[in-house]
This record gives sequence, structure tokens and C-alpha cells, in this order.
Amino acid sequence: MLGAALAQTEVKLTFGKALSKETVKLNKGGELRVALDSNPTTGYSWSMEGALTGMKEEAASKYQAPVTGLVGAGGTQLFTFQAAEAGTHQLVFIYKRPWEQEAASRAEVDVVVA
Repeated sequence: MLGAALAQTEVKLTFGKALSKETVKLNKGGELRVALDSNPTTGYSWSMEGALTGMKEEAASKYQAPVTGLVGAGGTQLFTFQAAEAGTHQLVFIYKRPWEQEAASRAEVDVVVA
């Protein structure tokens, strides 16, 4: 996905036992959409870990249900950001139940803003 800087891009990360990691390039003011597989019927949800620097969250994350119509089927949790400052910024997402200490999965996006 590295290459010429893009004004807009979308990154799709999937959770699993292994760490998911992506690097993307954006122009300052560009938009980044991160879509993470999620199944809130299990009690799990994605949240940001740590402080958000250099990036501006456009809106609260939202859950998009699957089109299968199957009860209990997983969907997608969507996060949208705007590149606010030049530099390299890291977004870290953790997938866990609110009452548990350990995350079931972790996803990282390194954002290089020109």
C-alpha cells in the first residue's frame, strides 16, 4: 500500500490471534477509514489505545451489521480519521470485552502524513 501519497485511502484490518499491522501514506487533510471485523454479540468491541496525536477522529466509531441477516453474525466496526499534522503517527486498536484486562487482538496502523 506504500507508494504515492493519497488524499484518501481505506485500510481493512482483520482480527485474529496474530498482530495486524498496516502502513499508509496520506496528504495532510486526507481521510483514513479503518474497518475492523467485529462481533459485539460476543461482548467484544474495538477501541483506541493510547493518545491520538497528529490525527483527528472525524466521528465516534460505528458498527455496521452484516448483510447476511444471520443472528450473531459478525460485522464491521468503522473508524474515520483526518490527517491533521505532518509526520508519522501510530493508531492502535484493541479488541476486548470491557470487563477483561487482556485484549483478544490488536491492530496497528502507521500513518505517514506528508
